[in-house]
Amino acid sequence: MLRAWGRLLEARDIAQLLRLMEELSSLKKGDDRSIIKFTSRAKMIRDELAMLGNPVDDDTLALRVL
Repeated sequence: MLRAWGRLLEARDIAQLLRLMEELSSLKKGDDRSIIKFTSRAKMIRDELAMLGNPVDDDTLALRVL
């Protein structure tokens, strides 16, 4: 039973990791979005990725969002 829960949580984390990486890669500053909101969202995604054990360094973050 515990093993099944562990697999379920792991699959959820992997799905969340993939979603966040895709969101970071496709993050674009729209005309209706301020630069502060844009960079804040990028940093929040970076923080969430770090919590999932996949940290993104500042250089990689800059390359992904530029």
